[in-house]
Amino acid sequence: GGAVQARPQQPAVPGGAKLDMARLQVGLKGLNNLLDNWDESTTLCNYAEVTKELLETKNKAALLEAAKTNALFNKDVSMVVKCKRTPQPIKDAMGFDDSEAPLYRSDQAVSRLRKKVSDPDLLEAYIEAEEMYVQIYSSAKSMTYSSGMRESELPVFKKGEEEGTDPFARERRELTKARDTLKIIVEALTPPEAE
Repeated sequence: GGAVQARPQQPAVPGGAKLDMARLQVGLKGLNNLLDNWDESTTLCNYAEVTKELLETKNKAALLEAAKTNALFNKDVSMVVKCKRTPQPIKDAMGFDDSEAPLYRSDQAVSRLRKKVSDPDLLEAYIEAEEMYVQIYSSAKSMTYSSGMRESELPVFKKGEEEGTDPFARERRELTKARDTLKIIVEALTPPEAE
């Protein structure tokens, strides 16, 4: 291939390359889990409304009975569970807000780890993946920021009855690219004897 322009190395962090590598591996698993369970992970169901029928005067006895038999109610019978989509799991998986998250500043970790690629045949692929990951990380960060800004405008829906398209389809595509790119990076850093 052609000459690849390398970015300057990022400064080392406490814990060094082993910690960076472990964080990337854990972060990759987290991305896989989020993408495998996308709808459940990006849906928050913690709004509940008592069914209107139960609140009608003629059903006062049923309401009191529901309250007496189970202080928390049998939510399926007496409540309508409301849900809303949230970008927070995306931010959590990519480590945008939490310095303890595995992928927090992973764009920098990927750059620091370049010198650990021991197989010269994998170095060019690593550098390409690194450059792509840095771009994806940045673009996903700005996307989830703007998603957070419009989160209050997202509709509330009855559990299991969401209509329309995934409000985070763009972020999902970006996270899929991040996961695929991170997989190339982690594989290039894994010594053959460890496979």
